Amino acid sequence: MSDKKASRLNGISIKGIVIPEYEEWVDVLTNYYEVDLDNCKMNNEAWIEQLALCLTYPKSFIRDVIEYREVEGRDLNSSILLNNFKNKL
Repeated sequence: MSDKKASRLNGISIKGIVIPEYEEWVDVLTNYYEVDLDNCKMNNEAWIEQLALCLTYPKSFIRDVIEYREVEGRDLNSSILLNNFKNKL
């Protein structure tokens, strides 16, 4: 198993803090940006702008992701990560 895949399966550690939500975030964002459907046509600049917006306004971004999943008819209860955030917003 590659080191990259092993780190995704075990969560990411930053300064000793383990972030087990990493794998779920990868799945959520892949779906949100429709990368899995090959519908995402964002260039590098657009990705940087989107990342900057997510970091600047994280609550707004998470609300958008939750709303998208609800409109798509996805069960938020299947996403522990988003369900936890929804309860905090």
